[in-house]
Amino acid sequence: QKAISVSGIAIDTKEYDGTTTATADISSASFTGVVGADTVGLQGGTYTFNDKTAGTGKAVSVTGLGVNNTNYSLNAVSGLTGDITKKVLTFTTAGDDKVYDGATSASVTLGGLQGVLGSDTVSIDNTGVSWAFADKNVAFDASGVVTDKALSQSGAYTLAGSDAGNYDITQPTSISAKITQKAISVSGIAIDTKEYD
Repeated sequence: QKAISVSGIAIDTKEYDGTTTATADISSASFTGVVGADTVGLQGGTYTFNDKTAGTGKAVSVTGLGVNNTNYSLNAVSGLTGDITKKVLTFTTAGDDKVYDGATSASVTLGGLQGVLGSDTVSIDNTGVSWAFADKNVAFDASGVVTDKALSQSGAYTLAGSDAGNYDITQPTSISAKITQKAISVSGIAIDTKEYD
């Protein structure tokens, strides 16, 4: 058999899935060393990233790759690289209602991360994140009922944990909560003395 070489194998970009499995696009593969007008194509092949973690330009190895013309053998393929993109996680965020206190500060309640794979260790890091109402006042709808007010976010949530580098996180949007009226008490009311009438 005549040994030939192949080029033009493109490793498909994939989203992080916790495995080293890779796939390839061989539609643009071309051969060096084919005799005359002989027809040669690739067959088989198992592609594997060097590790499971997200990253760009990651080394990919291939085993079991051959050609479909028995007059030829395929030289070892090397130098393949591909990208594993980060998996995007979501989480729920609910604004916390508060009683009027003259301040615009707000708080939210966070739900758990959604989309974490298997036993990966990932958590939300809220360091440097704060929330605020646009103003300090109670808001009412057209019927005079207390209604929600939009909250604004300062800072960004990030991820922590040993597998955090394989994930991205989406920031919350359209979060709101109510400022409810503060109940107060009064004292010092004096009833006027009157003559019997």
